[in-house]
Amino acid sequence: GGFQAGAATTVGNTGATEGGAIGKNAKETNGGFAGGAGANASYGGVIGKRAAEKNGGGAAGLDTYANAGGAVGSGAVAGSGFSGGKGAKAAPIDESKGTYIDAVQLGTGTNEVPGSLQVYEFQLMDGSGKIPVERLPETVTNSNWGGVVSSWAGLPSTPKLGMYCYVSSDIANGEKYTGKASDMFFSMSNEYPSEILPLGPIKFTAPENCIEPYGTSFAEGYVCVYTENGSKIGKLVYNPTGLPDFIRGEELGLTSMDDTVTFYLGYWDGTNFPAKIEKFSAGSMIFWNGTKWCGVASSDTVGEIETALDGILSIQNALIGGGSE
Repeated sequence: GGFQAGAATTVGNTGATEGGAIGKNAKETNGGFAGGAGANASYGGVIGKRAAEKNGGGAAGLDTYANAGGAVGSGAVAGSGFSGGKGAKAAPIDESKGTYIDAVQLGTGTNEVPGSLQVYEFQLMDGSGKIPVERLPETVTNSNWGGVVSSWAGLPSTPKLGMYCYVSSDIANGEKYTGKASDMFFSMSNEYPSEILPLGPIKFTAPENCIEPYGTSFAEGYVCVYTENGSKIGKLVYNPTGLPDFIRGEELGLTSMDDTVTFYLGYWDGTNFPAKIEKFSAGSMIFWNGTKWCGVASSDTVGEIETALDGILSIQNALIGGGSE
């Protein structure tokens, strides 16, 4: 059974006897708990003067309100998320209906970005679960922090082992191209008739950082072609004056010069073209492993690896146990 204590308290809904209410004008319906003058609860629980909740939320403090989430602190307001601290609030969706965005707000302030985490007026996580650039550490002496990068050229030129960077825009160690094969490459079928689809020099102007200088009059240099997934195909002479070599179109997935092709030209680092195209998406963290830049494994990937290792250890232990019998 429910219970009530205080002037004009109300317990239960349509004769329900579950839940409880304590305090003047406190009200409880559907099995919740309301404690405090003017407190109002349905399925959840509230403590504090005029504290209220909806859809099973929890609220504690003067004039707090929670719609399915949690609110703690004088004047705190929450939707499905959590608000903690004096005046900590989630932005309203429709205040007249008591609906607020699903977000987390810690300390005085209003979070207006669904799915994000904000402390006072400072966002610590955006709505997609990524850390805003301005929250990342500043570069300090002897730090492994390499900074925020938006291009491959912006990476530290002399990284040290363990140095890490935040990628603010998609980057790769090459330039990506998409177009009709006949617009991108010269066909070499007349010069090499025995080949299925020989592709000669590119028809467009390559960026300077994609050209390996070549010190003769035969050509300006070389470019190196890679598949869309980053695999290296080979080099082509750039602006040749004589009969050039070719690459095979089928390696780019082509069956005719009318097909659409997507490929990369790798960046020349002054010594070599890359062994493969490395691509890192915006919002990711990368680190220098001593020889190349690598992506930081996600928590999901780490979990999958740990699960696999646990499985291997279980098999190993079973074999050891079986052998000892």
